[in-house]
Amino acid sequence: MHRPFGSSSRTTGPYDRRERGGDRNNGNNRRGSSQQSSRDSGSSRPGGPAGGGGYGGRAGGVGHGGSAGRGGRSYGDRDNRSGQPGPSEPLVKQEVLSRTHLGRAQPNVPATIPVVTPAAVTCNTKTLKFEVKKKIYQYELKFKGFKGRSQKEEGVEIFRAANNDASKNAKYRAFNKIFYLLLENYQTFFRSDEKVGKDYIHLYAFDRSCLFYSSLDLLEKREERNFTIHTHEIPYEYRTFVAKFKTIEVRLVKTAILDVPSVESLKEREQRPILQFLDILFDQLAYKQDKFFVFGNKMFFKKDKETIWKDCYTFKSGIQKNVRMTEKGLALQIDIKHTVFYTPMPVLTYLQIMGVSASDLENPTRRKHIVGCLKGITVQTTHLENQRSFAVVGLSNNPARHEMFEYHPKDQEQDNERKDKEHRKKDRKYRERKEEPVSITISVAEYFEMHYKRPLKHPEFMCVVSRRCMFPLELLMIMPGQRVPREKMSDQLTAQMIKRCQTMPAALIENLETNRGEAGVRNNPIVKAAGIRINGQIEVKGEVIPKPAIVYKDCIVQLKTANWQQVSGFARSGDIVKMAIINAESKNGIDLNTWAYRFQSQARNLGLFIKEYMIFEFPGLKHYEDVKQFTKECVKEGFDLLLFLGDSKELHEAIKYSEIETSVVTQQIKIGSMEKGSDTIGNIIKKMNLKAGGWNHEVATAPVNLKLFKTDIIKSLLNDTVLIAIELCHPGATTRIDNFTNVKSVDPTCVGVAFSHDATASIQHGEYFLIPRRTVVIKTEKLSLIVIDAVKLFYTRMHRYPKKVLIYRGGISEGSFGDVIEYECGSVLKALQKAKLPLTVTMLVMQRKTNHRLFRGTTEMNKLKKDANCEEQNVASGTCIKSTITNPGYQEFIMSPQKPILGTVKPVVGTLIFQSTKGAFSLDQLIHLTHALCYQNEIITAPTTMPGLLRCASQLAQRGLNNWKCASTNKHLPDMHPSLMPQQIESLSEEQKHSMQQNALDRQMPVIKATINDKRYWA
Repeated sequence: MHRPFGSSSRTTGPYDRRERGGDRNNGNNRRGSSQQSSRDSGSSRPGGPAGGGGYGGRAGGVGHGGSAGRGGRSYGDRDNRSGQPGPSEPLVKQEVLSRTHLGRAQPNVPATIPVVTPAAVTCNTKTLKFEVKKKIYQYELKFKGFKGRSQKEEGVEIFRAANNDASKNAKYRAFNKIFYLLLENYQTFFRSDEKVGKDYIHLYAFDRSCLFYSSLDLLEKREERNFTIHTHEIPYEYRTFVAKFKTIEVRLVKTAILDVPSVESLKEREQRPILQFLDILFDQLAYKQDKFFVFGNKMFFKKDKETIWKDCYTFKSGIQKNVRMTEKGLALQIDIKHTVFYTPMPVLTYLQIMGVSASDLENPTRRKHIVGCLKGITVQTTHLENQRSFAVVGLSNNPARHEMFEYHPKDQEQDNERKDKEHRKKDRKYRERKEEPVSITISVAEYFEMHYKRPLKHPEFMCVVSRRCMFPLELLMIMPGQRVPREKMSDQLTAQMIKRCQTMPAALIENLETNRGEAGVRNNPIVKAAGIRINGQIEVKGEVIPKPAIVYKDCIVQLKTANWQQVSGFARSGDIVKMAIINAESKNGIDLNTWAYRFQSQARNLGLFIKEYMIFEFPGLKHYEDVKQFTKECVKEGFDLLLFLGDSKELHEAIKYSEIETSVVTQQIKIGSMEKGSDTIGNIIKKMNLKAGGWNHEVATAPVNLKLFKTDIIKSLLNDTVLIAIELCHPGATTRIDNFTNVKSVDPTCVGVAFSHDATASIQHGEYFLIPRRTVVIKTEKLSLIVIDAVKLFYTRMHRYPKKVLIYRGGISEGSFGDVIEYECGSVLKALQKAKLPLTVTMLVMQRKTNHRLFRGTTEMNKLKKDANCEEQNVASGTCIKSTITNPGYQEFIMSPQKPILGTVKPVVGTLIFQSTKGAFSLDQLIHLTHALCYQNEIITAPTTMPGLLRCASQLAQRGLNNWKCASTNKHLPDMHPSLMPQQIESLSEEQKHSMQQNALDRQMPVIKATINDKRYWA
């Protein structure tokens, strides 16, 4: 085999003892060695979810690995000499039984499943009551700015801010101040002089954009009224967004009448504008007090100035609230939110903290790195009378003292302006006769010294570029109120933020009450003017769903706690005949021979057999062409799995993209993960077994509950059901910065679909495909074709057709339910009918991003000790409610399946939005099945928040989008732009544009289509 770039190989196998000093066990011993020292176990903490140690995973985090088979060594953090748990390990309670204790699948599962463990649950929800029945009048406020240059000026509509936090904050503050000036200046019209103390008698609510609500009927139908506000009336600190205008004209038009007290009797579509009004109503006091940075339904305290990780970041707390319909009526829901903001400071200070040296600022070759630190941050000048603010786009090519431009002296500019006015009077075509102004060529440093009389302290530094203007770095400040985007948060900052957000339930309840008061939710005169009263906290009757049994090859584990230890080999072992281990790091510092031998031995103990492996040294490997050449040679040599060792993100993208051409699965391990203990290595092996075509465990109803349930509920439901999971991966949002720099992002949205193939619920098959950018509803027929393929595969494996299709749908909110039912459920049902497959179709939407919080009942919380740990304070794993605060329009449940480890657990919401045949699944059946599938992650030995197959779909969607980006970078994709003129595109309907984009994406799919079909290559 060719060794590119001087790489070397070392061959070892399960029977080769020359380099390893001998294997104490025969290579065929499945149970591994019990003689190995316990010092290999490392220091990772067991007890909860963790990643598998691959690229981007949380290797060796707060997760519990597996243990070897009977007679083998334990892979947890135990002292093997005593057999007792280590000091940091929570006790894992489980009972190991033979597979004969498993129940059997029955054709009929009871629709109502008995409650095993009832639970009282308190929610972060308060009901709303209307004390006074008032109609609310909805108006539209439109703002138009006038610069006052001529009487014929038409004005400019002011409504849109740039897509950055600083610009939004400036707009909101300006509009809010204009609104209150409107009430002050036109008191007779608005009757805003009618007050009790300082509070208005009548209701006035404004969303700081265009919607205005009042309890007064101010206008007749189709009547409009105009008002004028002079810009100089607006206080200077609120004026930034409208400073270029002399006057603001405000137009008022009535748009609707809202019957708020009758909201519960209205249809869903009619409820939405009322719910929108109530959301805006509860924000009014916060707007008026100006104590928060507000973004949608989230608000963060301006007063919080706690630094995090570095002095250039500030950690702020706040709340997220919304008003929603529940079975108990209208309810206000509030949750605690935290995020990281940029600390306002001079730009040079920020760069210094970020590790940018003075020599970097002088070196044009370091521009890309510096722009990476600053891009997207809004800065403000410090040297002007009326300061300018703008988002950083890029840096100049040269330092300020060498960056030259054409400068027109002030007197010459005034003379040109006078001549222009004379030409305007004499000739309408004055621009054609315009004289060329006299100009001089000077540097940016000379300009600031000449024009502003302030010599630069650092003329050797590069400048920030904004709309053909250049500003020295020393004259810029970072503006307040800017959140740090997730993509710009380093691993260290993310870790610090997660740590700060870990609030225990008792403290969270206390913080909620405190923040409610400071946000004006309690004793709010504006809410009182609307005739609304807030009632107390809601307590609901819930239950704890019984834990499933975990099924391995030779035994089953009956759980008493939410986490467990692996006590047998994998349910089905993958097959690795020949594995290549490629070291892509120049400085590894690890004895690869020893590490590979231990890895192979531990894999054998867990049930994965690696018959042969070879080690290759390929330092610096990361570019796609090099990876492609190397992987092709590996395929020729018969390798069926390629294990790469390295930290490079570029390497990760390249090896995953190479799978399309080679059809050989790859895996990447970070160097830091290699140095961790056996728990982390165990997770890596579990991931590898999935990639090799195996599956690690199955789930079933626990034997202890078979007598009560009279059947194995889980196996019975899976026996005749195909499971489908759908998730979407969206590209990052474009900004005005991208438009200004001609970055036309055409990244599509990628849909990942994972599906089961038999009655075990194990996932080995999945596909991804592209849809137009930021699309939420799938309108292409590709989804229906995948469902048909899944049904046929089930028939191939089980020799019978399933009776049901159960679709788990992620990535949508309540507003999209109707479209998803129409396009997705409708198309799947039609495709099955066309294929003459009489299956029922059910769709369950799973939402993770909600404001719901579940706490133990008040009585239980009051009995807790002050030093109660996380598990004692949180609701038990599997706690579920299905009434009172759920959606009244659909069958719905709220559940916390995961094991509480740190902070307060966040539940998921499952909503049954579609059933082609009523009663195909009852809500109880869906709750028990969904809960069991949360134990089906197969890499960690603890339940996760979402069912395992939804995680598979999410990984597939991310893989597809990453492959598209890699193909685009390497220019492998056909051009998706149509050969139409801009005028022709504008004349198309939205449906035609969507269809045209979808057809273009379909032409690109063959380039990135996965070629591995029978293994979980995306794990």
